[in-house]
Amino acid sequence: MASIMIVEDETMLAEAWREALLPDGHEVTAVGTGSEAVQIMKSKQFDVVITDLMMPDGGGMYVSGMTRMLQGHRRIIVVSGHLTIGVTGATRKDALSGLGVRRFLSKPVDINDLRRAIKEALEDESDGVHYSA
Repeated sequence: MASIMIVEDETMLAEAWREALLPDGHEVTAVGTGSEAVQIMKSKQFDVVITDLMMPDGGGMYVSGMTRMLQGHRRIIVVSGHLTIGVTGATRKDALSGLGVRRFLSKPVDINDLRRAIKEALEDESDGVHYSA
């Protein structure tokens, strides 16, 4: 199936998502910080990146931008409890949309919604971004 990276600073939540996705046949890597995710992305390709928005060390905006640069795609799913808070939430979504993010899930995340978002990301050919030197 797919190679998936989960970037989530709530370790128990990241592990729960990882365990839930493994039976679907995915190879799932879970990390706790954006900077750790970027280091791994420098040497390993992932089909989909799932990232929390608010993290102490390299949040979702950073991870989303670096995913586009290092992975060459925008199959990014942003998960947060802070996406629907009035103007602030709209501003965050607008900024992430500017980075090419098209999939947003609010916490708490239903695992079936996460599976559906992964499936949509994998099927959407327009999510591929190719850079020329």
